[in-house]
Amino acid sequence: MKSVLRPDPAGLLGSGRRPLHWAVVMLECSVLSVVRPEMVQKGQAMPKQKTHKGLKKRVRVTAKGKVKRSRKAFTGHLMSGRSAKQRRRLRSGGLLAKAEATAAKRALGLG
Repeated sequence: MKSVLRPDPAGLLGSGRRPLHWAVVMLECSVLSVVRPEMVQKGQAMPKQKTHKGLKKRVRVTAKGKVKRSRKAFTGHLMSGRSAKQRRRLRSGGLLAKAEATAAKRALGLG
């Protein structure tokens, strides 16, 4: 995250130490983009979204648009102490929740 000083004409966001006409605005970068150098020279900079490679290796999008994960949590080690029923249930993958699926599709460049 990056903080930028911007003028605040209403003077509502200032604190005691900072003048009232300045406010700190936090900028958050949620989408990675790349601008090709040849497009900058022409004056037609078109950003391209990057695919999140780590997420691409861990999830798969189904034909209906659901996001399937390849493995569940708590399956790395210490499985011998669990019941057979619990191990069977943890063996299969699962689906991401709707809110997480939306964020995952955006990171994959699909939404």
